Amino acid sequence: MKHKLPAIESKANTHYKSILSTTLIKNTSMSELSSLLAKISITQENLNKFLAAPVATFERQPGWKEWWDSREMYGKSEFTTDLLDAYNEESTNQGIVTDWIEYKPSVTHSEYNPHTQTWYFSIFQFSENYQEMIPVLGFLRSIETYKNLDDSDFVIVYPFVWGDDTVQAYIRFKDNESYFADKTDQQHQRLASLYLDKIWKDLETKYNNEPD
Repeated sequence: MKHKLPAIESKANTHYKSILSTTLIKNTSMSELSSLLAKISITQENLNKFLAAPVATFERQPGWKEWWDSREMYGKSEFTTDLLDAYNEESTNQGIVTDWIEYKPSVTHSEYNPHTQTWYFSIFQFSENYQEMIPVLGFLRSIETYKNLDDSDFVIVYPFVWGDDTVQAYIRFKDNESYFADKTDQQHQRLASLYLDKIWKDLETKYNNEPD
């Protein structure tokens, strides 16, 4: 892998655990991973430009320290800009997407709807570690200058699989800038849950069709 990807571990309810262990993550330990969904309004041309562009540096993106300081975590360290330097700057954004998609245990999807000009990027089995979340959040925030001027776009991370609505990261966009929002729009979380639930059902179908 070119990029840092978390070790995939999970343990949902008994049925879901069986699905994951059979189809995705044999012989791994278990921990509670959150899911990620990004909904971005963007033209196909600009999405192509974004994906072809080198990975941006994240230091100028506002709010990192404030977000980090607001999170509860074990063995919490002080925030430093080193945490923002997780991807090779010579890599392209497409490289990040491809690495996640090829990392099968993550169950990553990148889907573009040309009719609504909307890009959905999801990582069903994302991470429980805030430090591991940072590079992906930074990568998604860097789309801000390519996307349409649509204030309804967002990135959200929360423990969907575990039935926990606690949001660990919630990013909004306004006037070609991204920011961490304190209050979650419940419509956004419902949209994310509907999207992730479809992925869950696809996994169930795959599991049920596996030969005995």
